[in-house]
Amino acid sequence: MVYGFGAGMATQPPLMVPQNVLRGSDLPIGTSLVVFSQSLSGTIFQSVGNNLLNGQVVSALEARVPQVDPDVVLRAGVGHLASSMQRLYPQYVSQIIEAYAQALRQVFLVLLILTCLSIIGGAAIEWKSVKRAKSKGAGVATEMISV
Repeated sequence: MVYGFGAGMATQPPLMVPQNVLRGSDLPIGTSLVVFSQSLSGTIFQSVGNNLLNGQVVSALEARVPQVDPDVVLRAGVGHLASSMQRLYPQYVSQIIEAYAQALRQVFLVLLILTCLSIIGGAAIEWKSVKRAKSKGAGVATEMISV
């Protein structure tokens, strides 16, 4: 539910901008550029986030528990991390989980910074209201329905 709310709030408003600001033959070009930018940035930053996470996990493990092989931890994945590490490194499970959590915090920090920087793009576009003017016919229909 949270993901759906976030995706809706991040996907739809950028598509409304070219529909409200552009006219004529520029409208489909602007809309397609927004969709292309969203798809490309999602693809690029998924890879960036994954590389950042892997690098941070390796760094955190080398600093906290140098006895643990970082490749084994990365191959185990986060889904079964505790149970996998319990079998291989039972004495270091809590430090491994703490290292993974520290790496995730770094990834989330980068995401937060990029999200804050996206405000610059929103502030740079033309400000227009998306509300449409009411027509007189719509008001009459509303009064007839409410009676």
